[in-house]
Amino acid sequence: MKIEEAKKVQERIAKEAIALMVIQSEGSEKADSRVEHYKEAVTLVGRAWGLPKKDTEKSLDLIRREQEALAGEDAAHILPETELPMNATGAETLDNVWALFETAIRLDTRREREALFDLERQGRVLVVAPKDTLGCSRTEKNLDTLRALWQEGYFDGRRELDRVREFWTAE
Repeated sequence: MKIEEAKKVQERIAKEAIALMVIQSEGSEKADSRVEHYKEAVTLVGRAWGLPKKDTEKSLDLIRREQEALAGEDAAHILPETELPMNATGAETLDNVWALFETAIRLDTRREREALFDLERQGRVLVVAPKDTLGCSRTEKNLDTLRALWQEGYFDGRRELDRVREFWTAE
């Protein structure tokens, strides 16, 4: 993934957070508590890919502005629903999963990598990761190995779609 794509990933994560707030706007307190993991993911993406802080702040600001809009008396959303991933396809979901996988293996420290898995243990995020890394290291250069791992992850992700749907609809 290139820097420009990482910026787009941050924006997609921010829009997912906003979609969550739109869907759960009646219970905005619950939505606020679940949105924190999106903020953490945006921050981790920025750190992993060395993005300028202003880019990370831009995505975090989208989330904050929606939170402020919901807290106000006139709860007008900051983005139209047509710009939000309200009905993301399986392929769009898998693109995000892959981007987060690439981010996780790029993080500099074990603690940062485990932050994503800690969030999953807390039930705040859903991590879909390959069951087997096929011996692939963080610095793998063999394209056949990388393609095999990608394909393994793709099919693992497809098998996990029900779990992804359940996570999104959980109370």
